[in-house]
Amino acid sequence: MKTLFIVAVPCGSEILTVDGISYEGKLWLVPQWFDYPQEQASKPALMVRFDNLPHFENPASCHDYAVNQQVPKVVLDGQTTEGFETLSGTQITFGIRRASKPH
Repeated sequence: MKTLFIVAVPCGSEILTVDGISYEGKLWLVPQWFDYPQEQASKPALMVRFDNLPHFENPASCHDYAVNQQVPKVVLDGQTTEGFETLSGTQITFGIRRASKPH
């Protein structure tokens, strides 16, 4: 089972709220989803690994985790950039049943 959570991510001059997921023992940002309303399911369209970046658990806020490093917008948009591990499109073979997005 995949675990969904919310992550604060510094991006430029903003702090973005991004979905997160635990998958195969790693923590990933999921800035893009493919939604399948008929099945009440979603599939990550893009995943960006963040457990290899400076981060911390943040249970006292509305975010479950916070990343302590700038993540370029182009990475969250799906562009491959050195220093960031990503999975996209056909590399992602699973979906998640959920009634609504976690935020």
